[in-house]
Amino acid sequence: MDERLLFKAALGASLLGIFLLLIAGELGGPSEVNLSEVAQREGQAIAVRGTVRSLRETPSAFLFQLEEGPVRVDVVAYKQEENKLREGLRVLVEGNVDAGGARILAERIQAS
Repeated sequence: MDERLLFKAALGASLLGIFLLLIAGELGGPSEVNLSEVAQREGQAIAVRGTVRSLRETPSAFLFQLEEGPVRVDVVAYKQEENKLREGLRVLVEGNVDAGGARILAERIQAS
């Protein structure tokens, strides 16, 4: 087989593989749910939007409630980097719902 043809085939297959990995990464993220559904998602990775309320800071974590209408859910966000959380900020929280569905253990928080 001609080296040029082999090179083109390998390059094409590599680019296709990278493209498929990018698509799989986008589709494999946590599903966005309403705050009222958090309790039924025990042990699952989710994404929720809401407003930061009752913010408390400890040496190792932020503890706050995420509010959307009349529904509030407790969130624990361990400090990993400088975070600009403040009361009243609208955020998107990605994380796992802990046992019992009582709170979200945040892995990522971003202003929305």
